[in-house]
Amino acid sequence: FSSVSMAQIPEVPTYPEDISWDTSCDPSDASCKLFDENSSFTGATKIDSQGVNTVRQAIIGQQKAIGEINDQKLIVTGIPSGSSGVDLIYASSTSYSGPALTNASTGNSNTLLIELNNKDSSPLILNGVDNVGEPTVAASAHQGGVANNNSLLIRNSDIHHGTDGRKRNFVTAAYVWSQMDPEKSDGDLATYNNNTVVIENSSLRGGAEGAANSHNINLAAVYLVGPLGSNFGDLSPFEANYNAIWIKGSELDINSAYVAYNNGSSVKMSEANHNLFWSEDAKINLSFISKSWLENDTLKKQIGNSRLVAADKFDSTSNNILHLKNTHIEIDQELLVARAVEDGYGRLTIAAATAGSNAFNNLTELVDVSFSVISSKEEFVNKKPLIT
Repeated sequence: FSSVSMAQIPEVPTYPEDISWDTSCDPSDASCKLFDENSSFTGATKIDSQGVNTVRQAIIGQQKAIGEINDQKLIVTGIPSGSSGVDLIYASSTSYSGPALTNASTGNSNTLLIELNNKDSSPLILNGVDNVGEPTVAASAHQGGVANNNSLLIRNSDIHHGTDGRKRNFVTAAYVWSQMDPEKSDGDLATYNNNTVVIENSSLRGGAEGAANSHNINLAAVYLVGPLGSNFGDLSPFEANYNAIWIKGSELDINSAYVAYNNGSSVKMSEANHNLFWSEDAKINLSFISKSWLENDTLKKQIGNSRLVAADKFDSTSNNILHLKNTHIEIDQELLVARAVEDGYGRLTIAAATAGSNAFNNLTELVDVSFSVISSKEEFVNKKPLIT
């Protein structure tokens, strides 16, 4: 064991009381858009689809093919009555797919504020997408480039996953398909800092009762998908620092939650520091379904693992915090199949930081946390620890 002085342990911050929940827009401010029950959906393009993968029921602040989209604010207080759900909600988005070196965008200082006040009425339905890593709700969703200072704020809202078990919903403050510095210069640092998710007095729930994979929802403050070109991972060192997820008085049905997540790109020359996952007075239900599809009219399921992590898959991590207090964790094994568990899947990781080669001064803190398990319909024995 190595000795660690008390001075090195990160201090858990208190819940931020200075968040602006103002749901009004100045009519003269073109950067602010209000969407309510009297508004109309618009068409939009999914990320990395070359303009051909479009949806019809979208709520968009601003979207274009490529370039800078900064300082946008999208406020959602309601949706049209009788609607069949929402496909995408983006405050700021670029969608062009092409060679990596032609394609860097910037999505900084964008805000998506959702306050529906619908907990005693009908929920907002997120229809979901087929691509497991594509965002459906984002303050900043871009095909390539950097993303800093973006905020996703959800309060007094009831939001549900759709009923199609093959779909997935990804909810994030900042999403970037291929991380690179906006000047497209080899070796310049790409930054993904100060992106924040706040969920207060709200629910992010599964779909119809009994629908397979009905709460396949992932949550992130910043989600980095990975490179486009074969040598793209060597272009830009990157960092993800001071990102945060705050959950207070809320109930979530999710697959995983990451504050900063690097998925697919080489971890070398990357770092994630001072990221925070904070949950108090909450319930988090975690499932293990990572993908579903139809095969000969039969619904097939791919089993993965669940994670609550502040910084995941970065080379160097320090001073990251995972703080759970008065939070109930429900581990939903109902749809697990025995073979998947025997192969080592169906496990839950709770950690301030995982993966990488250098990790120091990270804090995982659980205070008055309880656990329960929804048993599988199949019999199996966990050959590895259920929780790590």
